Amino acid sequence: QCKSGYSPQTGSECSACIAGKYKDSIGSTACTSCDAGNYSSQVGAESSTVCEDCPAYSTSAAGSSRLRQCRCDLGYTGPDGEKCDACVEGKYKAGTGDAACSFCPAQSNSPAQSRSSTACTCNAGWTGPEGGGVCTKCVAGTYKVGSGNSNCTRCPAHSDSYAGSILVTGCTCNTGSSGQDGGLCTACVQGTYKAISGMAKCQSCPAHSNSLAGSSNVIKCMCNAGYSGLDGGMCHACAEGKYKAGPGGDVCEDCGANTYLDSLGSTNASDCKHCGTGKYSDARGLASANGCKHQCGDGIHVAGNETCDDGNTTDGDGCSSTCGIEEGWNCTTSPVFGTTSCKEVCGNKAKTSGESCDDGNTAAGDGCSVECTVEIGYNCSGGSPTTSDTCSTTCGDGKQAGAEACDDSNTAAGDGCSDECAVECGFVCGGSAPQLCHTVCGDGIFAGNEVCDDNNTISGDGCNSTCAKESGWNCTTTTECGQTSCVAICGDGEKVGAERCDDGNTVSGDGCSNTCAVDCGYNCSNP
Repeated sequence: QCKSGYSPQTGSECSACIAGKYKDSIGSTACTSCDAGNYSSQVGAESSTVCEDCPAYSTSAAGSSRLRQCRCDLGYTGPDGEKCDACVEGKYKAGTGDAACSFCPAQSNSPAQSRSSTACTCNAGWTGPEGGGVCTKCVAGTYKVGSGNSNCTRCPAHSDSYAGSILVTGCTCNTGSSGQDGGLCTACVQGTYKAISGMAKCQSCPAHSNSLAGSSNVIKCMCNAGYSGLDGGMCHACAEGKYKAGPGGDVCEDCGANTYLDSLGSTNASDCKHCGTGKYSDARGLASANGCKHQCGDGIHVAGNETCDDGNTTDGDGCSSTCGIEEGWNCTTSPVFGTTSCKEVCGNKAKTSGESCDDGNTAAGDGCSVECTVEIGYNCSGGSPTTSDTCSTTCGDGKQAGAEACDDSNTAAGDGCSDECAVECGFVCGGSAPQLCHTVCGDGIFAGNEVCDDNNTISGDGCNSTCAKESGWNCTTTTECGQTSCVAICGDGEKVGAERCDDGNTVSGDGCSNTCAVDCGYNCSNP
């Protein structure tokens, strides 16, 4: 049997245990290797005590026979068999041996003694995948407080940060908003602005300008309505005669033609005042009513500037081309519309263009009326702008006028209306022009076609109801236009009127006397 320190070999020989092994008993058992992390250079070792520990933070394979077989552990570096130093922060070593520690990827870090790249985590302000890898800088508007592979956190609303920010306080309020770094940011109120990021306060817009909420620049301050100027600059009130309806840098607009504006800072075209009735202006942007002038011929009478305005600039119609009343005319102006109406001065012995006549008076019934028109039945002549008319009637024209008692459209006598237009005796004339004349039976005037007229219309008295002579009578008219007298004809055989009898003769003694009275002793009767 082999003694301690030796083990059987091929055949019957015993060989000494090689370095790195030992045998602490007699027999045929094999030599035992020193444990991992130990080594032994002794040959034929009889006890485990010959196995020495590798230097700190290094190890070796079981049965190692040399110190140099002790290699630095993961996370440590140094020459084989010598002192091993821990990898510093930011480095790692993933294998055993004398290799140097590796740097973590850019913008990542690891604790000392790191054994793997997975121990490298992204720095604050950077993010990357779990288990190591490329670290990416947190984009603007986000931040990451500590190292690790967590995602970057978005900044609070209305704030921003630089790329790679490592604290929430790196989130500063944007332009147009105000608040503490890393805290709540509130939009600048209307009429203010903030042009820089950070904790600065919002500033008021320049005078007479305004801005929307959250404005980020002074140029967002626009001049108010009624004011003009560059955005963000000084705003000036619109001058008289001008207005501006909305905010912004637009220039003030002129009031239109026929209007004026005598106040500053006007905001609407409706502020422009009308020149007023009968006044006009072609100019725009008038600053006072003094620029409004009257316009002759517009049909609107402007007191103090015009004495008349008949809607035209024609001379000879009563109102001249300069709106003055012409001689020989009377002009009146309507209180409602202000339009002038002109009429010639009738009766001034001057016949003007609008007059049919002018006889020097305003009396009616003399041929020229109160309005200087020729009256029916008259002819007027001789009038001119310097002389008056003479008017006369024309007998026989069928129009009764002036001194004419009648006018039957002719100058023949004996038809009731004489050749001088006088009513002839026994006639009555009347009716519309031309007049008709007729006799009146029973008026006691023998005229016209009457055979008789005994001043009544009773039949049986010699002149019947139609002024015709009755049989048995003798009627006579003693004077022109006189009354007819009728007497019964005694002896004609017709008993009429007051005759008591009529035997056809005027012989007395035959019963009926020569006066047609019944003789004594007779009775007379009609056959």
